[in-house]
Amino acid sequence: MSLPRALRTVVLCAATGLLFSCDGGGGQSPSPPPASSLRPQVAEKDVLATVNGAPIHEIDVLYKLRSDSHQTSMKPEYRKNLLEGIIREQLAYERALQLGLDSDRGYQEEVRKLEAQLAAVKRKSLGELFFQKEVAAKAEVSDADVKRYFDDHLEWFRTDVHLLQILRRSGSSIEEARAALAKGVPFDEVARGDSPPPPEGTQKPWDLGYVKLSLVPEPWQKVAETLKNGETSDVIRGSKDRFWIIKLIARRQGPEISFEAIQPALASRMKAAKVEELREKTDRELRERARIVYATPPP
Repeated sequence: MSLPRALRTVVLCAATGLLFSCDGGGGQSPSPPPASSLRPQVAEKDVLATVNGAPIHEIDVLYKLRSDSHQTSMKPEYRKNLLEGIIREQLAYERALQLGLDSDRGYQEEVRKLEAQLAAVKRKSLGELFFQKEVAAKAEVSDADVKRYFDDHLEWFRTDVHLLQILRRSGSSIEEARAALAKGVPFDEVARGDSPPPPEGTQKPWDLGYVKLSLVPEPWQKVAETLKNGETSDVIRGSKDRFWIIKLIARRQGPEISFEAIQPALASRMKAAKVEELREKTDRELRERARIVYATPPP
């Protein structure tokens, strides 16, 4: 639905942070809201002008530059025109409030969308900051912990595995691959897919050769440990819409491996596992302390 010009102005003001929370009722608003209710506090030195007490900041000018012209750098001659444009929009916004136009359904819907976007940004950004500062920062793994783990799993670190992989980028395509294998189509044929056969004498792209069991991708780790020679895994799901099926050709004991050679990768992997463990523990604790009420029971 196309909004009248005055309402489009109001929506733009909402995006720049100049909009106060509307009560959704009809009738006239007695006066524009006080400046303090329009946006978070910003240093006074950043205020370029005020309109009936409502501040206009440098960031508002930069936002208008990007939204009007899709530019990110501002020429000096643009500043005055951009500032005057914001003043005109602010005056129209205030008059629209006085006329009760903030009760318009189309406007209310646009505001709800913008508020949902802002709420999502706050949840995601501040939530991740919380996990970085309060969770990940506590996931310490000492050199002694890494050395102890290495000594206890020395045979595992020496184990090499010869793996083949089928990689797909969607759930439907990996299911097609799984179904083809179930029908007896050779692994190499399914792994190759629509790609032309590799040149004679070259290694097949899906054949990883022998790799250290300790260094295979994290999603494969437990699966590769339990597969027997010649066995094919079920579907393994990874991040970024990646799906695999792997086949273990053989395993062997590789040469001695020094602690110094593997320490950086092992320490990184142990810390990542500790972070994930603490994140899950924190999630459980937060939910236990929270009062969560569903409008309808979750499926």
